[in-house]
Amino acid sequence: MADFSQTPVTFKSISGWVPNTLDTYHFIQADLGQLFVIRGVQTRGRGDTLDNSVLQYKLQYIDKMTCSFVDYEEPHGSAKIFAGNSEYPNNTVTHFLEFPFVRQCVRIRPTVYGGLGGLRFEVLGTEFENLDFYTIRDDSSGSDISNHRNVNREECAILCEQLEDCQGFIYDSDPLSIPCTLRNFDAMTTVGMPMYYKNEEPAPSNGFVDLGFQVCIPSSNDVVITNVLTYDECKQLCLDETSIVCWSVEYGMQGGSNSLNCQLSAQYSGTVTIMNPCEADVFYSERIPTYDYDPELYGILASAWNGIVTNSSWKCSGTFEEGWFEVDFDDSAWAAAVEVSTNKSTFIPDVTGKSWDNIAENAKGIWTNGMDDVVYCRLGTFYLHHLNQ
Repeated sequence: MADFSQTPVTFKSISGWVPNTLDTYHFIQADLGQLFVIRGVQTRGRGDTLDNSVLQYKLQYIDKMTCSFVDYEEPHGSAKIFAGNSEYPNNTVTHFLEFPFVRQCVRIRPTVYGGLGGLRFEVLGTEFENLDFYTIRDDSSGSDISNHRNVNREECAILCEQLEDCQGFIYDSDPLSIPCTLRNFDAMTTVGMPMYYKNEEPAPSNGFVDLGFQVCIPSSNDVVITNVLTYDECKQLCLDETSIVCWSVEYGMQGGSNSLNCQLSAQYSGTVTIMNPCEADVFYSERIPTYDYDPELYGILASAWNGIVTNSSWKCSGTFEEGWFEVDFDDSAWAAAVEVSTNKSTFIPDVTGKSWDNIAENAKGIWTNGMDDVVYCRLGTFYLHHLNQ
């Protein structure tokens, strides 16, 4: 039976979720309130006992095709059995997913219990907004894979993600039409409505996300640099490396070395499984992936109550400087912002020219001329910061 109690238990609580009986029919479910890109999960046992935990479990999510919960598979075709907390329930066990997915609700379904069972868990993910994994074009058509009613644009994108041969989709907002058509684009013809294409493989941005200590990718060090003084210097070496496309770094003393080593890798969590924890005493960071964006679909777009809007009167820089948001900061060396889009195009995948109702219509999407991944923009006492991911 399902357990739908809503006791306010958090990941750091001493208590935790406990099933009525120790069988595989029980589950604990999280509603995240909106769509997220689910990238991993963390578990702990109960914190008030020594041996009550979940030893193994499955991760589940709703299949939009069948409206039922299905198992997360890794590799495809085989349900993934995750290792839980076999020792010391207060320890955190982290798993990053090889195949991130987009959902609002996820379930943990235990398969093996320790003691009387017990679980606390966190879902690791990022908000799914503005169809970031798709680029809109209007110059191509192709063969239909399937059609779907009663789905919104984001759900149509999710359906496409579930099918390996789906290269994109068409979404028709006409209430009398079938809105969602999944397609395998193969011909160059104009069909008069926006096409959502899956983006190509991501490229690494200049920004890093730090995943912590004793986290690593086993046997994936392509370049090793010794005697590196700081963690930041190691990250810069990754950005500057030319022999490989550096995606991740491990920094610390490893393999009996007495020096601080910087290990660069062409792999990251999007291509291989990360070990957490691993035996190496290193800090691990990876570059944030970016995708090719349509020129009409990016930019910082904003307006204020006093009539200020984003436009070319602002100044923007792709370089972080201490105190850049302070009133007395000297931005004389910053270049004027470049207007890259309007309120009738920025993030609005609709050929009708729809705009954000809560942002002034005369606001412009602004960016730097150099197409930086991270941008800082100022106008007097106003400042904005955006990470393109």
